[in-house]
Amino acid sequence: MRPLTLLIAQRLTWISYLVALGLVAYIYFAGVTALGLDIDDDNALRDNLAISKDFSVLLAGGQHHPTGRPVGHLVRQMAFAIWDNEPTHYHVLSVCIHVLVAFLLARLAFVMGMDPQASMLGGLLFMVNVGHFKAVHHIAALEYLLGGACVIIAQFFFVRWYRSKTWKWLLLFCFVLLVGLGSHIATVVVVPFALYWAWSQGLKIQEFVRCFLPAATVIILGTLFLLKPAAAPETTTARSVTYLATTDIVSIANSVVTMLLWFFSRLFTTAHFVPVVLWEIHTWEIYCGGLLMVISIWANCWRRNSSIAYGMVWSALALFPFAWQPEEVITHIPGPSRYLYIASAGSSLVLGQLIYSLGTWRREGLIVAIGISFTLLITSYSGLKKMEGLSFYTSGRHYVATGDLDVGKGQFHLALAQGADVLPLVDTYYRLCNLLLSTGDEFGPTLSQALHDLPEDDTIQALHYVTESLSLDTQARDASLAKLNAILASSNTFAPEERSSLRSMIATVYHNAAIGLYIHGQIERSITALQMALTWDPQRDNSKKQLAKMKLVKRGLRVDPAQQ
Repeated sequence: MRPLTLLIAQRLTWISYLVALGLVAYIYFAGVTALGLDIDDDNALRDNLAISKDFSVLLAGGQHHPTGRPVGHLVRQMAFAIWDNEPTHYHVLSVCIHVLVAFLLARLAFVMGMDPQASMLGGLLFMVNVGHFKAVHHIAALEYLLGGACVIIAQFFFVRWYRSKTWKWLLLFCFVLLVGLGSHIATVVVVPFALYWAWSQGLKIQEFVRCFLPAATVIILGTLFLLKPAAAPETTTARSVTYLATTDIVSIANSVVTMLLWFFSRLFTTAHFVPVVLWEIHTWEIYCGGLLMVISIWANCWRRNSSIAYGMVWSALALFPFAWQPEEVITHIPGPSRYLYIASAGSSLVLGQLIYSLGTWRREGLIVAIGISFTLLITSYSGLKKMEGLSFYTSGRHYVATGDLDVGKGQFHLALAQGADVLPLVDTYYRLCNLLLSTGDEFGPTLSQALHDLPEDDTIQALHYVTESLSLDTQARDASLAKLNAILASSNTFAPEERSSLRSMIATVYHNAAIGLYIHGQIERSITALQMALTWDPQRDNSKKQLAKMKLVKRGLRVDPAQQ
């Protein structure tokens, strides 16, 4: 009875752990229900409609989202059959899968010999990891979550095969690997990691060949099947291949090493904090990544079958497929967020093991370990809320681009409320103020906040002076025009394209102000604003058309000049 009692106690412990993960996820990710759609999210949901009409789209990749990741399409299609294209439900689904991945990670670490407390802490730290926020926040990144789940499950089956030498576990390993490849091709990293783990356990060459050949066959067949849709020009894979084909070998090697070290650094520096601008590479991060890589090599030389060695090798292998992408593909607003998802499983286990080991070192160590754990949980919560702000920002840009201005404004307001210090703040304020101007909404408080946060920025100053130059107060109007001209004069040191961009930006603000003035029935001031827009940018065709419509309105004809 004692083994049975122990088994029941273990199962109850793990069930309780899963419930605890769910409760923590509810606290940390409740805000995702307010998230809208990014451009990739919108494309993914459009593919649901395409697949419902033609199921072959699931295999070939959709017109809007040709990724070569049919498993992700299939999961979203199954969800579509239940709740249609309601974004909130898809966001909740992503969080639920993320919780499951965190639980599976802890279970795998335990099965591979990690202390249960350390493995559970590692799974918890993985779940609240700030660095891979986009994988959880964005519907189109579901493939990364599924890929992470497949890597973990496949490794679990491989461990079972190695210990039992029962072929069914190896077949299950190959099956899950194939499913993983259909989720994301980076799932292939489980093969070298599985072989590395088996080598650390004393794998013999004959067993190596026997387990590698089936996996190699699955990889080749899966890659050939997925190659065509993944080569679509819209994908980052295709753009990276184009870069590699047109770049010399030295530049490629330099790029790969730089990206790999940057990613390795980000696994720890942005895991539970937000200390840097996410879409920029800082020199110190490269050195930090190099140091961590040295530590990884040392850990394997010191004790190759330790939890820390496993975690560091897992992270390095999982980053390698993404390191081949050039800097210009990766350094955009969200940074390398989703590319860190699978790799951060290893770094989270390393961190969990280090904290657990500290806790076993005398009584003082336990107090320090508890303090570090709670500190990381608190900073992770704060960081994730900021990252929600960044996700609101990218969502707002998409809604504005598609003409849904009211939703776009709401997303921008939420972004500023939650993540002002991690946003591209100038762009956020500029876009929001223009939106408020063009819809006739009250923009004064937002502009005042922008001036407070960015008092020296020319773009924000120009926004202020444009609105002041349309004032009914002649003295204030003349003073603002003089200051606008002073801003332009101070830009003489800029490159010609930058000066042209500044003039176009000022013209855009005048144009949007004209629409807002019309909404409030101020026809004369609206015409003046359009004339000012053309003064700053004489080639602005939409302002010319609007001005013509406005003059018709002034003559009493029924025309809606707000219609673009």
